[in-house]
Amino acid sequence: LRREESRQALRNCIHGHIAHEPEAVSFLYNALSLKGCNSAGPESQFRVRGGTQAMPLAIARALGSNLSLNAPVRTLRVGPAGVRVVTSSGREVHASAAIVTGPPPAVLGISFEPPLAGPQAQLLQRMPMGSSLKFAAVYKQGPWWRRAGLQGDILATSLPPRLSLPAPERGSPMFVQCMDHSPFSQRLGVIVCFLEGRQNLHFASLSDAEKRSAMLDF
Repeated sequence: LRREESRQALRNCIHGHIAHEPEAVSFLYNALSLKGCNSAGPESQFRVRGGTQAMPLAIARALGSNLSLNAPVRTLRVGPAGVRVVTSSGREVHASAAIVTGPPPAVLGISFEPPLAGPQAQLLQRMPMGSSLKFAAVYKQGPWWRRAGLQGDILATSLPPRLSLPAPERGSPMFVQCMDHSPFSQRLGVIVCFLEGRQNLHFASLSDAEKRSAMLDF
């Protein structure tokens, strides 16, 4: 990519996928991620009414008393009889199988018996976590941009210095990606924006007054 605008657009796209800087993850992984995400399939065209939290909330209602909250797993033992899980409170759960999800730091807090294979353990130890923040601008008059024939998406590759990162990243926009997130009822208009990677780390260092001023200025 020869133009800075093109490089910044690609950087924005990678931020949206991994909430990290492009150089923090291999080019092969970025290529694989881009191939599998935003593929114009149903997952890119529809949103869940009630928000994405509607799905786990529905599952929680179906599970009822079988769902345990605030019970982090500390030990997971696998044997001929199945899986035995021990939580931080000492509670034990037996099952035929276990599905382990979560970010690498949380998974590394579990003692596996037998231990994880070397490559898996080393991957978890070396996988950097991204930095991401989402904020929403809410308009009481509803999604007014739709009435103007606009879709409410923003992809910024350049912003004024007051809305850009300081040196040594001078010139990189602080806010890069926003989208229409209005509810199905359209009673309110909502545009959500994301700050990821270095942008979020810089934003987090600002005072509350500076954050508010930057958001309103943007």
